[in-house]
Amino acid sequence: IMAAGQKWLPWLITLWPLLLSSGALPAHWLPGEYENSSSDALRFLSDYNSTAEEVFSFAASASWNYNTNLTDYNSRLQVEALLEFDDFSEAWGVKAKTVFTEELIDSLPDPKDKVLIKNIKILGSANLQQNEREEKRWPNPETTTNCCSSGRLGTTRQDLLRRNSTPGLWSSATKPSELMVRTYRSILT
Repeated sequence: IMAAGQKWLPWLITLWPLLLSSGALPAHWLPGEYENSSSDALRFLSDYNSTAEEVFSFAASASWNYNTNLTDYNSRLQVEALLEFDDFSEAWGVKAKTVFTEELIDSLPDPKDKVLIKNIKILGSANLQQNEREEKRWPNPETTTNCCSSGRLGTTRQDLLRRNSTPGLWSSATKPSELMVRTYRSILT
């Protein structure tokens, strides 16, 4: 016989990371204070780049975990990470919009810097209300059911590969770190 509190323990363990998250970004992921000057614009880009590497790695890792082990728990963690990525994009985009004028951006000597700041200012899904962001980020049931139609919930893609010999379905030889680096590079170019 299970004690009254013990029946809730598995749910509490599963939901604990979500219960702890307040929806606020960690302080070290937030932009600092900048002025509308060329030197601060370049410092902004440097700070953004180093922070974006960490945030993107966090989101990509959560996505990788979910995509290789389709469980409700990993799905929730993936959604939370992607929502934090949206919050990060919003915080830095709003900072760029409010601090740096178009005249200053156009006066930067390196065309790449101009493009980067202009791209940071585009908020994308960060323009959506929080509930719309959450709805957008939840995985589409069809994407998981088609993948795992021959398996059970929690089946990894490598398990499916052992049963499915379709060439090119998934390269199990590719390391997660290689995929994350390749994906991050595509964002920068």
